[in-house]
Amino acid sequence: MQNPFPGMNPYLEHPELWHQVHNRLIVSIADEIAGTIASKYRVAIEQRVYGSIGVKEQYLEIREIESHELISVIEILFMNKRWSKARSTYEFKKASIISSMTNLIEIDLLRMGKPMTMTRETKSDYQILVSRSNVRPNIDLFEFNLPEPIPAFPIPLKTGDIEPIVDLQRLLNEMYDRARLDLSIDYSPEAINRCIPMAEGIDRDWLLGAIGQ
Repeated sequence: MQNPFPGMNPYLEHPELWHQVHNRLIVSIADEIAGTIASKYRVAIEQRVYGSIGVKEQYLEIREIESHELISVIEILFMNKRWSKARSTYEFKKASIISSMTNLIEIDLLRMGKPMTMTRETKSDYQILVSRSNVRPNIDLFEFNLPEPIPAFPIPLKTGDIEPIVDLQRLLNEMYDRARLDLSIDYSPEAINRCIPMAEGIDRDWLLGAIGQ
């Protein structure tokens, strides 16, 4: 079964699935952009460890090959949004990036949890923040809601270099198919409240139509 939703699949936000989705999307984004920037940059999958319990979280770094300079950091929010101790560690790192010459891409596909600090108010379900070092404090903020497709977004590099465009909707759908995540999801109407975080905030008629019920 293909992803039945035209945009983000709210079932994927469940804590029992999100760690798989997060890690697979990190790899998908790395593979997507590596080939287009390989002549000058390399993409590395890095990870941080939160506290004594050893919770690990992956993210991406793009570095210039010749200088080893850190050009961009790509984050998909996970523990750093859902767990207060992880959040404080991440917010410290984020502030360090914002005060540097490194670009930041922050992808938030989780409705649950307190939204990250933005430079302008947003009430959308999901957001993708692109913070370019050379135009801060201005940002590009891609906002979208549950029924809407996930927008494509650019990966900033050094000024003058062609920026790869990430079609995150396509990557999500391909990842969903490859991982056969449909086998891990109960799409029956009776399971909605159990399987979807914040299901009470979703239009039930729209949801039932999306899953073919």
